[in-house]
Amino acid sequence: MALREYETWLLLSYSDEELKRVKLPMPERVRGAKEALRRLVPDYSPSEHQLSETIGLDIERVRARSDSFDKLVRALGALCGRSPPARPQVP
Repeated sequence: MALREYETWLLLSYSDEELKRVKLPMPERVRGAKEALRRLVPDYSPSEHQLSETIGLDIERVRARSDSFDKLVRALGALCGRSPPARPQVP
C-alpha cells in the first residue's frame, strides 16, 4: 500500500503500547497522519518536529511494519548497487 503522508512512517516508529494508548493500533490505515501524530507529539508541526522525529525513527521497526518503507529501503539499495539486509520480522 502506498502511503500519502510521511508522518505515517513516523507513527510506525512508535511502540505498539504507545499507539494503543492514543488509539492508533493501525497507523497505515489512518487518514490524517499529521493530526494523528499530534496525539503523540503535542502541537506537531512538520517544520518544527519532522527532523527530530526522523532522527528518532526506528528504521528496523518501520521496515518490519511497512511494505512501502521496505520498498524504499530496497530501492535505495538498488540505486547504490547494494542489497539491503533481510527485512526484519514484525516486533
